[in-house]
Amino acid sequence: FTDLRLEIGMMENISKYEKDEIIEKLGEMEEICSQVLFKRQKWELMREYLVWLSGKDVDVAFRILPIFLKIYKK
Repeated sequence: FTDLRLEIGMMENISKYEKDEIIEKLGEMEEICSQVLFKRQKWELMREYLVWLSGKDVDVAFRILPIFLKIYKK
């Protein structure tokens, strides 16, 4: 998550407001991912972030999508 925050911070094609929003959402997502829950429970908590992500720029979305795959692998 730290590397992802740095990547987002370095992106020049998005506004500071959007960067702040993305970094805030990443913090919330990190908190969910760090909880000791079943995959299904994490997925239920993360679904709203997937919907949120669908409205973002493709460059942003492709950087964040791998987080969702980590839920499956754990």
